Amino acid sequence: MKLISHRGNMNGKCSSIENSLEAIENCLMEGLDIEVDLWFKDGNFYLGHDLPTFKVNINEINNEKIWFHIKNIETFSVIKDYNIKNYFWHQEDSCTLTSSQKFWLFPGNFISSKDSIFVLPELFKNVDISKYDHYAICTDEIFYFKKLLNL
Repeated sequence: MKLISHRGNMNGKCSSIENSLEAIENCLMEGLDIEVDLWFKDGNFYLGHDLPTFKVNINEINNEKIWFHIKNIETFSVIKDYNIKNYFWHQEDSCTLTSSQKFWLFPGNFISSKDSIFVLPELFKNVDISKYDHYAICTDEIFYFKKLLNL
């Protein structure tokens, strides 16, 4: 089972590092996958949750361990030209299918599937995720789940 850092958080939410190149580097050095928010605006790519904040060279961060959450429709017009393995779009959909054919589940949705990715399960302490077959967990609490799941 894979652990995916939500925006680069590993030990709780830390807004000051979310979606930054530093967060990406830290997660990759730990051997983790990471989910980051990606924008395309005025001919450039940016990372950032609510706004395009950090300008990036997409070729320098194109890594199969990075899951790009597409944040604006313009990004779809160009993303396929960059041979990105993992990307997806969702807002409040219960589930979306990623470019790598995984089920990215909106927080609070849990389905038993070897291809499902649970998002922020720490928000739902009453759900026993060990009862579900799943591919990955995307969380702000990487170290908590490493210990809980003996990873």
